Amino acid sequence: MSYMRLKNLTIGYTLPASLTSIVNIDNLRVYASGENLFELDNVNVPLDPETDYTPTNTGSSFGRVYPFQRVISVGLEMQF
Repeated sequence: MSYMRLKNLTIGYTLPASLTSIVNIDNLRVYASGENLFELDNVNVPLDPETDYTPTNTGSSFGRVYPFQRVISVGLEMQF
């Protein structure tokens, strides 16, 4: 089975000092971060491709797990 997953992504931007010095801020950075943003695969059941799918003695042949939670965070860092 092949798949593609985007687990973590963070992007940020530091505003130029020429803009931040107007309001007496030494450094101002804005950022956004995401976890488990997407997964591409050909499987129609909720399986984690990184889990071992060895059959267990309970009769289950799939390593079924809860789907990963998507988390998106935004932030602002300021130094005075």
